[in-house]
Amino acid sequence: MAKAQQQSKADVAAMKRLAAGESGALEELIERHKRSVLNIAYRYTGDAVAAEDLAQEAFIRVYQARRRYKPTAKFSTWLYRIVTNLCLSALRKVQVRKAFSLDSGLETQEGEFRTDRSSMETDAPGDRLEREELAAVVRQAVQALPENQRIAVILNRYTGLGYQEVARSMNLSPMAVKSLLNRARNNLKEKLSSYLERGDLRTKK
Repeated sequence: MAKAQQQSKADVAAMKRLAAGESGALEELIERHKRSVLNIAYRYTGDAVAAEDLAQEAFIRVYQARRRYKPTAKFSTWLYRIVTNLCLSALRKVQVRKAFSLDSGLETQEGEFRTDRSSMETDAPGDRLEREELAAVVRQAVQALPENQRIAVILNRYTGLGYQEVARSMNLSPMAVKSLLNRARNNLKEKLSSYLERGDLRTKK
């Protein structure tokens, strides 16, 4: 927690220096946040090149807003909102609906099953194929979620944001975010119910 607070303070200080004309402050922010920005953009688009372009545009927006920025929320929360809006705009324009991979487990009533690449690497060839097929099914299920549910899942699971920060990023209340995530989990369970019933989803107690 202390490290996160220090980073937040460093981000605000960097934005102040950027507003004062210190170009090196932008490089500092890019170095600290580019990986997370790229990760979010890729989850939306499923395209590494498009994700790189969106990340670049996000930091251009940061630079353009350098004198208007107010630290009413964490810099990262503000940045993720910029990235999310850019991604949604890009998806609507080109109607890109590519699947993105789920690298962490999906919680179910039976436990948690995982489809991450690290677990696939240690599987036997037959098991690896089954898990890769399962990962494709999960990607399709997440892709089919309503837009707001998909946004909430991405921000919560892949950036580590809590309900409060996801709420700020989406301009919603924390209770609305909690409701979105609950509906997303229920929708995913329903879409994947046939696999759960057959026991194809390996659970982790």
